[in-house]
Amino acid sequence: MAARGRALIVVTFGALCAVIATTSPAQAEAEATATGVIAYVQQVGMGAGEGPASFLHIPRGKRSYENEWDRYAYDIGVIGADGTGRRQLTSDGWSPRPVWSWDGEWIAFMTGTKPQMELGIMRADGSDLRILLEREQGIEAYWWAHDSSKVMGAVESKRSSPRPPTRRGTNLLEGRVVDIETGKIGRLSNSDWMRGWNHWEPGKKDVVNPRRRMLEALDGVEWPHWSPDAEYVAFVHDGFLALAHVATTGDTGAWFLRNDEPPAAAIHEWSRDGSKILFSIGSRAGGFLVLADRAADAWGDVRLVTTRNASSVTMSSDTQHVAFTAVPPGYRNREIYVVDTATGEDRRVTRSRVHHMELAWQPRP
Repeated sequence: MAARGRALIVVTFGALCAVIATTSPAQAEAEATATGVIAYVQQVGMGAGEGPASFLHIPRGKRSYENEWDRYAYDIGVIGADGTGRRQLTSDGWSPRPVWSWDGEWIAFMTGTKPQMELGIMRADGSDLRILLEREQGIEAYWWAHDSSKVMGAVESKRSSPRPPTRRGTNLLEGRVVDIETGKIGRLSNSDWMRGWNHWEPGKKDVVNPRRRMLEALDGVEWPHWSPDAEYVAFVHDGFLALAHVATTGDTGAWFLRNDEPPAAAIHEWSRDGSKILFSIGSRAGGFLVLADRAADAWGDVRLVTTRNASSVTMSSDTQHVAFTAVPPGYRNREIYVVDTATGEDRRVTRSRVHHMELAWQPRP
């Protein structure tokens, strides 16, 4: 029997039930159009002469194809969620991983290559570019303070030791905390805490360290996803979407799976109010997108958002839309799509010949 519209699946794993709702094309048309601005990184091949001029004088046979920067240029741009207002913000060919400040006024990004990497920020329109960190061996991640006045970065330590060899490179991290107005840099030295455990909390101007008993209970967990209010951490554990209440786990030093968690391959982001979380099932590189409601200290309803092989995922502040990249049928490059989380209807936003990646939806205060 032919289906009218796209089937949308809502699953409550705790009750082990599935409810299927169907949205007609007419209903989908009536849904509100996605609004807001999405930052992205465009990857352009060097074969046609695009990209940084510094590469173009190197004879093609002499370029190191072990270095992706010799083959591609990466620049940040923005586009409206409705497909209008596309604009490129950087043009150096070295600028990936845009991260919006909480107030939506700034974009933090990386520039350069190892071992000479920089952390920069710019306004939402690309103006007022500032370099916060210079000559870093590598930059793993960075997070904005809730008042958008500082950025904390996890960087590769320049210290190295041949014994044991695992204490090299990304296995040894340090922290940098930079005031964007004064440029003053603070340093954090605990390598284990810099794997996502040092965090910001609303109303606090300084970085918060993790509680010892929580680290013991969650031994082996790295790069957890903190809820915006810092009351919960989410992470993938044994292929399931795990959730821990920070205060309870820190007080008791105990944590365990509830056995009703949904399967998960990767976590993308929390909603701004901490009531939902967006994650993937299938594979970390790409898979089906799923949106889960948080019901107190557990997960409630879990909704399948799209069955496209989605990657580079981001969510609007109101959680009504999700943007992702996917390869259209008959194409090789990844384009930007926006999907309505209530209906499952998606729309292709870009039509180009470049790869799009690392999407970030501008937050609304």
